[in-house]
Amino acid sequence: PANRGGSSTSLVGNPASRDTMTTVSEQLPPRVRPAGSADLTWIGAIQARAWRRNYATVLPADVLAALDPASLAEQWRPAVLTSPSSAHIVFVALADDLVLGFTALDGDGEIVALEVDPLHQRQGHGSRLVAALADHGREQSLAALSVWCPLADEARRTFFVSAGFGPSGGVRDLTDASGRTVREAQLVAALDDEPGDHPDASRETT
Repeated sequence: PANRGGSSTSLVGNPASRDTMTTVSEQLPPRVRPAGSADLTWIGAIQARAWRRNYATVLPADVLAALDPASLAEQWRPAVLTSPSSAHIVFVALADDLVLGFTALDGDGEIVALEVDPLHQRQGHGSRLVAALADHGREQSLAALSVWCPLADEARRTFFVSAGFGPSGGVRDLTDASGRTVREAQLVAALDDEPGDHPDASRETT
């Protein structure tokens, strides 16, 4: 998924210091680009921070506390550096060249990740990431995008619905590291429906 004080220079290479980030991140137009190796540290840090906030009511506290940004970054390395197909992609969202969010798409059009740093949610980064995925999917001749959302995560589901996604009727149960079952519902959007350009997409929480 926010105001902060301090200098932008201290943040480079130090994602943990985002708590001291200033509004300098809004000085240049936000943008989205494919992720590279230099983004891995940021991706791991953003995932850990976003999960701890967004999934506080979905996953056990000990599971969230155990999230390690460095380990998460390494788990993303193959997806970023050695994609198995041209359809697979990882994008990052930036403002003033700071990585503030990321998303990933598999070869079947499933959004396997969409996370925005908690300090920078509701600034349009999630919508821009979804729009980038839609453009990429069309270039790859994919018919639709899909995503699985925990039923307990109402904010995430609301964001995707406002971005043009709708329920497919699919439901699945996942088991987390503690053995707890998390039920998810699948949402889909046909690519000719322009996901990410829906007029209500500004209500994002991711």
